[in-house]
Amino acid sequence: VDVNQFLCVLDKPITQEKILGSLYKIKPVKQPKLTPNDVKKLFLNLKIELYSNGIHYLIEAIIMAAENHRLLQNLQEIYEMIGKKHSLPYDKVKWSIRSAVDTINKYADLDLFNSVFKYYDDTRALTPKYFIRLVLYYFDIDADE
Repeated sequence: VDVNQFLCVLDKPITQEKILGSLYKIKPVKQPKLTPNDVKKLFLNLKIELYSNGIHYLIEAIIMAAENHRLLQNLQEIYEMIGKKHSLPYDKVKWSIRSAVDTINKYADLDLFNSVFKYYDDTRALTPKYFIRLVLYYFDIDADE
């Protein structure tokens, strides 16, 4: 929040009600929008191949989670939304994303992952939810908001 924006909306004498009222009028600073190209560049830096449908669905899932963090509570919603978009059953999308993450987990360069993801725990197997969170944190998007 820009402090000058805050100062110019307060009238004196200052009361608690005026402060709260002013806070509600201030527009929050929007987080930069995460794009599929941002995620693709990250994947290429991590030496993740971009050719499979599962990777494309995973990128879509990351973008959806970045735009609506609540979706991370239950990935089924994400799988259903992607399925609907591509006219695919939920199970097919779920399997494709899990398969992609399993492949990433199998062939990941652990040193590279550790250097890129500050919260990466190489003793923990990657799951779709964990991987999506790592990517969001990489882009400074707090997935727990």
